[in-house]
Amino acid sequence: MGALAKDRIVYLCAECGAEHPKWAGQCGECGAWNSLTEQRAVPLGKGARGGGFAGTRSAAVENLST
Repeated sequence: MGALAKDRIVYLCAECGAEHPKWAGQCGECGAWNSLTEQRAVPLGKGARGGGFAGTRSAAVENLST
C-alpha cells in the first residue's frame, strides 16, 4: 500500500481569489482585509503540471481616459 499524501492547506482571498501559503490579515494582491479563508489544496495527479490560479472573476474592460 502506498503512502498517503499530506493535505496541503492554502488561504484563498474571497475578494480576488489570490492564493497565499499562510494566513495574513490582509490580501497581498488586492489589499482586502480579513478576506483569506483556509482551504485544502487539491493534490495534482501523477504527471500533472501545476498552474496558477487566475481567480473567479471575469475580466472587465475599463476606460482609462477621464
